[in-house]
Amino acid sequence: MKMSYVVGGVVAVAAIVVVAVVLSHKSPCTAGVCKVTVTVQDCPGGGITAVPDPVKLSASNNIEWTIPNTEDYVFTPSGISVHASGFTNVPTGNGKKFTVHDAYTDTHPQIKYSIEVRPANSTTACKIADPFILHN
Repeated sequence: MKMSYVVGGVVAVAAIVVVAVVLSHKSPCTAGVCKVTVTVQDCPGGGITAVPDPVKLSASNNIEWTIPNTEDYVFTPSGISVHASGFTNVPTGNGKKFTVHDAYTDTHPQIKYSIEVRPANSTTACKIADPFILHN
């Protein structure tokens, strides 16, 4: 009996933790913009991370990629390159932000894009990262 009580208690605690995590997770998207954070762990090795990956959209929206000020990297002029139709690029924020408008006209559900950054004190770009945008 005691063992089933402990197992039941663990299941109840696990269920509460899962519910708390789901409720506390905020979507990176609002009606006007989806925000993506870009960090660099290994420039020459291609260690560039975008969070969230993939970016999930269900309608036309702007996507804004930001490199935190604590990172010593900036976007190159072609910083975000989407491999699909219906996207327009607008570099902003002194190389730390890059905004793309997704008109949500491309019929492919999974769209690859490239992130190109460089060290702030260099003209040599890091190895490109290739995450995804999902159209739901």
